[in-house]
Amino acid sequence: EGKPTSYLDLRPEPIPYEENAAPVLKALFAWVAANATEQQFPEAFKMESSGVAFVDWTPEQKGEMQKLLAALGPAWTLLEEANAKPGCQFDLDYSDFNSVLLPEVAGFQRVSKPLWHRARMSSETPEGMPDALQAVADCLKLSGHLDSRTLV
Repeated sequence: EGKPTSYLDLRPEPIPYEENAAPVLKALFAWVAANATEQQFPEAFKMESSGVAFVDWTPEQKGEMQKLLAALGPAWTLLEEANAKPGCQFDLDYSDFNSVLLPEVAGFQRVSKPLWHRARMSSETPEGMPDALQAVADCLKLSGHLDSRTLV
């Protein structure tokens, strides 16, 4: 009768499961967390976090990053599946609104960094440009899943 006064009253309608990228993204984030760790690829992660510009990487360092990117093959398949979904809505517990945890945000970050490296490394040759453009498009689509409905 009156205007909505609580966050739960303002929550949008749920996205149908078959249109929701969130379950696929959860699987993607879990896969990457288990299969692309700093322990498995220490040199690649050291380069990623060091702030050293990509252009200053040695051929050995680029080779290490290529190993990481190749190992992420199954992740790219999951990402493609998630990006084909028109919506994204994670189920979060808002019973204590001031203490809502958003673990999915870390997953978005964990996946977007290797996508950036894939785009940079693929763009080094004319033959790699289609993959570089695909990586950029995948990153844009991934970020598109972080709209107002995603985390509500």
